[in-house]
Amino acid sequence: MKNNHRKDKKLPVEASQNTIGKGTVLFCIVIIVMLGFIIYANSLTGKFLWDDEYSVVKNTYLKSWLYLPQLFTHNFHVFADRQSLFYRPMTSLTLFLDYRIWQLNPWGYHLTNIIFHILTALAVYFLFARITMDSKVAFIGSILFVALPVHTEAVAYISGRADPIAAFLALISFLFYIEFLENKKGSSLKGLASFFFLVAAIWSKEIAAVTPFLFLLYEISFKKIKSITFMQRYRYFFLAALTAMCFFIRYLVLLPVVRPMPQPSAGIGHLIITSTTVFASYIRLLFLPLDLHMERASPDTSLPMLFFSALVVIVFIFLIKRAYNKDKIVFFGLGWFCIGMLPILGIFPLNAPMAEHWLYIPSIGFILAMTQLCVSSFKDGVISKPVYRIIAMTILICILAFYSYTTIVKNSDWKDAITLYNQTIKYNPNSARLYYNLANEYRLLEQWDKAESSYKMAVHLMPNYTEAHIDLGNVYCVKGNIKDARKEYETALSYEPDNEAARFNLEHL
Repeated sequence: MKNNHRKDKKLPVEASQNTIGKGTVLFCIVIIVMLGFIIYANSLTGKFLWDDEYSVVKNTYLKSWLYLPQLFTHNFHVFADRQSLFYRPMTSLTLFLDYRIWQLNPWGYHLTNIIFHILTALAVYFLFARITMDSKVAFIGSILFVALPVHTEAVAYISGRADPIAAFLALISFLFYIEFLENKKGSSLKGLASFFFLVAAIWSKEIAAVTPFLFLLYEISFKKIKSITFMQRYRYFFLAALTAMCFFIRYLVLLPVVRPMPQPSAGIGHLIITSTTVFASYIRLLFLPLDLHMERASPDTSLPMLFFSALVVIVFIFLIKRAYNKDKIVFFGLGWFCIGMLPILGIFPLNAPMAEHWLYIPSIGFILAMTQLCVSSFKDGVISKPVYRIIAMTILICILAFYSYTTIVKNSDWKDAITLYNQTIKYNPNSARLYYNLANEYRLLEQWDKAESSYKMAVHLMPNYTEAHIDLGNVYCVKGNIKDARKEYETALSYEPDNEAARFNLEHL
């Protein structure tokens, strides 16, 4: 299999138009935009859910221009009287601008999410076109990216927008970086643009910090650079300095935030086992997204699953090694996926064992590799007969239809909180937090029996869940069951003696 990559020094759009044709480019853009809106149209009716209450509804600092500078000096949720370890001022800025337009109408916030997803897909199209100079790879890859069901969590969930925003800005940074590497007029200006969008991407979501490593991978895969300008010669220094600056500012902003007690290290052996199973689980979700849901539990680490996961990793390493010698585009795509996966394999402390929206940036490389692998099979004569091409086209249409349908169905899980929590509990019935959140929704609707049942499940799964005990006591009060209410408040105080809410409720019972 030959490497069809060409060293073309034209701008991404110009190169695509020259190689693909202006009419084809316009056609592809229209299809990508239409497909994006069609697939995610039913997400527009969704409500504010989960962290949206803190990111938008209770975020008083979205509601005045006077607070705009403070979006860059506080953590992501401080404005809602809630501390977090996220510093994402660019994402906060989009929410701020949304509030200027939509106030508290969730429809407009969902529209913004869809627009950023489509913009990211368009950036994927131009990046793939620039790298491969192939209209088929660029178009097929971008429409698969639009429809990929694992992206539902990042698009249909308002607070999930950090991933599409970070990915879009990182891809713009990448396109400018490719042009910056070309020794021609204006390269330094393009370098500055690339560095600017890199900082914006990292300040949208921390995972965008993998972008400089993707730049390096690109140079290893395709380019032998003759550094001419000062900025080209010291580009790695600038990239390292900018990334370090972003995280240093993040450190200073988050310094006052009270951090949870660090968990004891599980050891290198446990880390290897969990990372291997998580890696294989993510690949399975990309190919077969049949059980998508929030609040994912730790993957199965039984011996059969571990054996299967190790086999997946070995095959993946073999593909990377083979692609390095056979097709640098496939190598680059697989390398992108691996680099994007490093922050989410459990090597660094995370707030969950797995999350589907974390695949948003890594999936770009995976799609590039798989699409290039399939398309190059036709070019090299592996599948040359017309009947095979018809079969392949039919398979592609079926895959796209399956992905689109699955995404549309999963969007409906995000229409309201009760639907979301009930659907998620089906896959993760041992989450006390899910039952507690569900109980809160029933309490708001004054469905006291359902609220009581859900609070009971929460404290059953987590006996020291203080808030659940207090709220269960409150439900008992509403229902006139004073004896059980007293018992719940006393139980809460036994776990947390200084809890003011439990003590106040008990004293005024």
